[in-house]
Amino acid sequence: MSVTAVTGTTPTADVIIEHSADGTVWFPHTTFTQATTTTTEFKAMANFMQFVRAKATIGGTTPEFTFTLKMTAKA
Repeated sequence: MSVTAVTGTTPTADVIIEHSADGTVWFPHTTFTQATTTTTEFKAMANFMQFVRAKATIGGTTPEFTFTLKMTAKA
C-alpha cells in the first residue's frame, strides 16, 4: 500500500485484505498498519481462498486519502 496524500484533522486509514471461498462470507487475511500520513508498506501474503478484496475504513474530521494498493499473484 502506498499513501501519497493525506488531508483533514486526525485522519486515519485502516486497510485490510479479506478473502472468501464463495464471495459471500469474508474472512480477514492481512492488516496494514494504520495510516495517518504518507507512507508505503509492503506485505508478503500466501494461502488465499478463491476471492480476494481490500477494505478501507477512513476516519477523522474531513479526511481524504490518496492511496494505491497493488497485488501480484503467482500460481
